[in-house]
Amino acid sequence: MQHENRWLNIRQTARYIGMAIAFVRKAVRRESIPFTRIGTKALRFDREALDAWLSANGNWGVATGPESGVFVLDADSDPGGRKRSGKGGHVKK
Repeated sequence: MQHENRWLNIRQTARYIGMAIAFVRKAVRRESIPFTRIGTKALRFDREALDAWLSANGNWGVATGPESGVFVLDADSDPGGRKRSGKGGHVKK
């Protein structure tokens, strides 16, 4: 049986919560995610505290699709059928 570490580094944390490392760094700067700083640079994240944080801050159970009125768009289109240019999110007709 593999032992799971209680404490995660920033890369492991990003993978654990399914977000980018940049998101985790920003959340640390805003102090919106539970973390512990070791010395001046090393960050560690408690797996149990992350689970509680996700439960409290997650948007679980959001239905998507025609019945719910909530739609998820892919990055290359918008509701008007226009294509994105790929530069800064500008939309072409």
